[in-house]
Amino acid sequence: MDGKTALQADGQRSLDFEAKLRQLRLDNFAAFLKGTLDNPVGVLDGDLTMGGTTASPRPDGNLNLNGVAATIALTGVRYKLSDKALVFTKDGLDLTGLTLTDPRSNLLTINGLLRTTNWADLRYDLQIASSRWQVMDTKEKPGVEYFGKLYAAVNGTVRGPLAQPDINLTAKPLSGSKLTYIYDDAASTADGNGLVVFVSRDDGKKTKPKAASSQKYPFHLNLNLDVNDSLKLTVVTDPGTGDNFEGELDGRLSLEIFPDGKMNLAGRCDVKKGVYHYSYQQLVKRDFQVSPSSFLLWTGDPTNPEIDLTARYVIRTSPLYLLEATGSATDTEAARNYQTFFINFVVKGDARKPEVSFALEYPDVLDGYESLANSGDQTIQDAIRTVNEDQPLLYQQMFALLIMSSFINDWQFDTAGGGGINNFITDQFNSLASQYIKFVDLQLNVEEDATFGSDNVKTGTTNYNLQLQKTFLNNRLVFRVTGGAAEDRSESSSEWRSTIENAYVEFLITPDGKIKLRGFSEDGLEILNGDGGRNSGAGVVFTKEYKKAAAGEREVAADVGFQHS
Repeated sequence: MDGKTALQADGQRSLDFEAKLRQLRLDNFAAFLKGTLDNPVGVLDGDLTMGGTTASPRPDGNLNLNGVAATIALTGVRYKLSDKALVFTKDGLDLTGLTLTDPRSNLLTINGLLRTTNWADLRYDLQIASSRWQVMDTKEKPGVEYFGKLYAAVNGTVRGPLAQPDINLTAKPLSGSKLTYIYDDAASTADGNGLVVFVSRDDGKKTKPKAASSQKYPFHLNLNLDVNDSLKLTVVTDPGTGDNFEGELDGRLSLEIFPDGKMNLAGRCDVKKGVYHYSYQQLVKRDFQVSPSSFLLWTGDPTNPEIDLTARYVIRTSPLYLLEATGSATDTEAARNYQTFFINFVVKGDARKPEVSFALEYPDVLDGYESLANSGDQTIQDAIRTVNEDQPLLYQQMFALLIMSSFINDWQFDTAGGGGINNFITDQFNSLASQYIKFVDLQLNVEEDATFGSDNVKTGTTNYNLQLQKTFLNNRLVFRVTGGAAEDRSESSSEWRSTIENAYVEFLITPDGKIKLRGFSEDGLEILNGDGGRNSGAGVVFTKEYKKAAAGEREVAADVGFQHS
């Protein structure tokens, strides 16, 4: 820098300076920009002159940008500024023609000035526009309420003081946009009221606690957002279980963010389609389809919209237990066949204290589910009506449908009620095992031979048989173990016996299993073995298929071979 200054007759000093800026590295200023602009890179250079007076300086010249880039801390997106000469004029710094490039090479154009009259007070006077631009790229981390990727068409202005501009934008989300919002009711309602502040007075002097800064964001934002199905929205309603809503909305929202962090949100979004993912104890997960008639309405508080949401879970099951639970006739064909049922739940009102209602439905018309037609049995309709009018019974049946995919009857949980509980446990165990136990194949069978003697006491035997099977080498090597327990009841006592009954190892010599080796250890038959001992040995098994001309060329398979005990 070279130049001089002189005192004028009016008391001001004239300015006559020339500056040559060479290789000014932006990373030297990283510590000062941290939290606003992260990891700045690039260099600045230029030739400037400064004339005029101290009260009214007149800069002239260019400031050249070379490889300038930085990450916006709030949004997580890294932008690159175009290599352009910024021109100093009497009205300020001219930014016309400057562009910001996002990571996918989309451009945001900037036109306007950093306007000033005295160079002591710079103000934004800019227009910005982009047909597609990445607005957000953040990931989930503790304490963050929202994250995702957002792409939008943007048009707006930035005006006001350099330290706190007013940003007015109109935006529309574009394809590829995914936003996750974590709704934490406890956090959203905590506003700091009623907190006790402890102040140290060890020095014996009266001290005043320092007021926290009221500025959270270095801007004031007004955003008009046209929401459409290009935005895939996920709202996590229960961070503990992971329950969440995924869907597409359609509507218009107006968002205002103040520098102190307060927000106002107004507008309505209708649900075009959506799914509510429900889980129970991290074991059972169910998907509820959200009705297109649902909507969300904001009137100020972004964390507390008005909700009008209807969702539906579709299930196919037998109505037999339902009919028995309501005392309806069970000797119809419809009672034995699988039918389609809906579990409907409706959420209305304040998001923090919503009104929730449930109902079962046996639909006559299956809109969207035409392949799951019902028989339209009036007895089933009457049973559903009875359940919906009895709230404890309704919740009992809904719980059973969601957790066990079946209606239930009270006698299924009464050990004096006969073999119903055993059949029920068998069905549910095998159903759950097939879904959630992947490392080994399990199957449970319960067989009962019981009668009721004096005083309605059940006597006889109940056998519980469990089979475990594991395959290796693309299902060529099979290990299988079967075991069981038996309960022998008399009118005076009950005795339990358990044993590992049979164990097998098989190797399929041919991929189709028609020739295989088998090793075994199994219970012997008393009629053949005398003492009922065990047989162990190995053998070769051949499987041969025979075609029978009658009955539509049925194939009959038979295992033949030899084994040695």
